[in-house]
Amino acid sequence: LACPPSCKTCTTGGDPKCLTCKDSSVLKDDACISKCPDGYYHVLATNKCEQCDLTACVTCSGPGPENCKTCQSGLYYNLQTKLCVTADHCPN
Repeated sequence: LACPPSCKTCTTGGDPKCLTCKDSSVLKDDACISKCPDGYYHVLATNKCEQCDLTACVTCSGPGPENCKTCQSGLYYNLQTKLCVTADHCPN
């Protein structure tokens, strides 16, 4: 079987899975997609989607809680610490 059209390289055998993607797409769960979904960020070095710190982030720009862009429900983004915190940890 041939690689799916968005793949640059893929596994061989029964159901081919993407290993690398063409320039306009990014790899997530063995498939090439146009952009990483919420809860994931794009690692340029590997051209893969990696999961955000799900204890705090809904969307993020990198690994760890300090890279959250938006926070989980019930958490607030503290501009000073750049972390998602509970209301009692917000500055006055």
